[in-house]
Amino acid sequence: MTVDNLISVNLITVDGESITASADENPDLFWAVRGGGGNFSVITQFEYALHPLGPDVLAGLVVYPLEQARQVLNRYREFTLNAPEELAVWCVMRKAPPLPFLPPEVHGKEVVILAFMYAGDPEQGKKCISSLNSFGDIYGEHVGVMPYIDWQQGFDPLLTPGARQTKYVLNVHARWDDATEDQTCINWSRDFFTATTPQQELMLIL
Repeated sequence: MTVDNLISVNLITVDGESITASADENPDLFWAVRGGGGNFSVITQFEYALHPLGPDVLAGLVVYPLEQARQVLNRYREFTLNAPEELAVWCVMRKAPPLPFLPPEVHGKEVVILAFMYAGDPEQGKKCISSLNSFGDIYGEHVGVMPYIDWQQGFDPLLTPGARQTKYVLNVHARWDDATEDQTCINWSRDFFTATTPQQELMLIL
C-alpha cells in the first residue's frame, strides 16, 4: 500500500506552523496522518520510498468473450490464490476498445479482460502466466516484455480529459467475522445494492 512506503511528510498544523513528521521526527503526528484520523493538518509534501523495478517488465492483456465470464472468473479466482506476489492480475469487464491485436469484429463487443504485470524476471513471469490464456476461448492477447514506464502509461487514453463517467459509484462494503452470518450479510448487502440505484451504474464488492 502507498502508506506503507511513506517516509515523511511536510505539513502545516492548525496553528499555522510548518513541520516535518516521520518515524524519527514528530512520530505521533506521523502515525496520525497515516490513518489515525482526520483534521490534523494540511500536508504540503510527501516523501516516499522507492523500489527497484524493471526497467523492463512482462505485461499484457488477455481478452475473452463476456459470455464466458463465469468460467473465466472462476478460473481467475483459483489462479490468484496461488499467484506469486510479483504477479498482479486484475479483471475488467467492458466493451472491447479498438486494440490492434483484436479482430475488427470484436471491437465494441462486451468482453472480459485479464490485465497483468510481472515485477520479477520476465522469463520466470512467462511460466507464471502461461495458463492465463486457457480460461476459455480467447478473442486475442497481447503479451510481451516492455519498459515499465510504457505499461504504467498504457491506460492513460481511457482517462482523457472530457471523458464521461458515472458521477457516483456506490461500494457496498460488507464485512463480518462469523461464518454463521454469511447468508444474512450477503443478503442485506445485495438487497441494499438493489434498492439504491440502477444496477448498471454500480459495482458490488463482497
